[in-house]
Amino acid sequence: MDIGQPMDFLQGMQMHMNWLVKVGQLDRSVIIHPSARVHETAVLGPGVVIGPNVIVEEGVRMLRSCVMEQSVVKAHSVIIDSIIGWRSTIAQWAHVETSVLGEDV
Repeated sequence: MDIGQPMDFLQGMQMHMNWLVKVGQLDRSVIIHPSARVHETAVLGPGVVIGPNVIVEEGVRMLRSCVMEQSVVKAHSVIIDSIIGWRSTIAQWAHVETSVLGEDV
C-alpha cells in the first residue's frame, strides 16, 4: 500500500486501528491525542485520528478521517473520508467528504 496516496493513507490508518482493537490496545478505532479538546456531543468513528491541540466543537460527526495538529472543526460539521491538514479550520455546518486539505486551509 502506498500511504503517500490519500485514500491509501486513510485505509492503512483504519487497518492499523482495527489491529490495535483486535489485540486489545484500543477500545474502538478512534485515536484522540491527549491535548485535543473534543466536545462531548461530537460523534467520532470509526476510523478517526485527532491530532495534538485539535479542537472539535459540539455536534460534529466524523468518519474515516484524520485531523492534524492545531486544526479546528467548528460546530455541527461533518467530515467523511478526509484528511484535514495542520492548522486548518472547518467552518460551522460544513460538509467535507473525500477531500484532502493542506496546511492552514
